[in-house]
Amino acid sequence: MLGRSKKHEKRNGEERGEEVSWV
Repeated sequence: MLGRSKKHEKRNGEERGEEVSWV
């Protein structure tokens, strides 16, 4: 989940990437 949150963070943005990874 940590690796995914970091990749999504850069693609969607900082806040959106974290939300998607947690959901």
